[in-house]
Amino acid sequence: MKYFVFHDEKVLSYADGYLWVPVETPNHHRLASEFVSNRTEGSAEFLAEFGGFMAGACPGIEQATITLAKAEKYFADQEALMTSAWALVQGMIRSGAKRILLYGPPGVGKSYTPWKEAQGMNAHFHSVTLTDMTPMAELRGHFIIKGMDTVWHDGILMRAWRDSKAGKCICVLNEIDHVGADAESFLHNFLDDEEMARVYLPTGEELTPGDIQVVATMNGHPDDLADALKDRFTVKVEISEPHPDALKSLPASLQEFARRMICDPPKGQERLSLRAFMDFVKLTKDADPSKGGVTQAARAMFAERGDDVVQALKVATSK
Repeated sequence: MKYFVFHDEKVLSYADGYLWVPVETPNHHRLASEFVSNRTEGSAEFLAEFGGFMAGACPGIEQATITLAKAEKYFADQEALMTSAWALVQGMIRSGAKRILLYGPPGVGKSYTPWKEAQGMNAHFHSVTLTDMTPMAELRGHFIIKGMDTVWHDGILMRAWRDSKAGKCICVLNEIDHVGADAESFLHNFLDDEEMARVYLPTGEELTPGDIQVVATMNGHPDDLADALKDRFTVKVEISEPHPDALKSLPASLQEFARRMICDPPKGQERLSLRAFMDFVKLTKDADPSKGGVTQAARAMFAERGDDVVQALKVATSK
């Protein structure tokens, strides 16, 4: 039996059989505290014992104010949310997983989420988009002429390592499957286990990482990566849907249309990106959908599907 634990209409946790799962725990669908009782599950005695357990588990809350309610549908909805790919990604970042690979279709927010998590954790943040032309020097660093002197200039990944010595740092490697051979050889060192990872700069300095998490993204499948690169990512998560919070930021009339065009567009039609929908909403905020400017913006961003977007907005406005 599944019971939700409420306090002042706020869900504190749920009981799933003899497991107590606190809602506020990151990645809490995988982390649970055992509640032991020899009472019949669901009986009044069981609920009384569980209420006492909850009172002890939630300091400052009187047992009398804790209520338990069987809520199968609510639990199912919450369980689907808590066990989603996005919940797993957020939980892995918050729990400190060092190397995470996110893969799936473009435009679903794979790069956006690590940035939001870094903000929430007050962490340093670095990001680079890799191409087959990205040189190792852009990642490691190089000498530059400054006045009459030649001075060393750190690349973005070495700046991330230096920041990670001062506090938590999250570094995003976008489109890692496009990296060229020159930069890939450097990534092998950068992505090594922290006990072994080190880079020797041409200046003679030796750099090692501090508290850093690396999140890489790609639009293909992990098998597209070379084995030596793929194996460095201990957590691999497929992202096939836009982040639910991002979809909710769109007008209600566009949410289902956007989800479908991002994830599963009709045969022969180009996949649209979440970024395009969000930019369109920002550009046309407070504009009248019946005016030509909104139609022009929609056609510019969505091509032949632009009129469908405008029509959806008109319907919403007329309600």
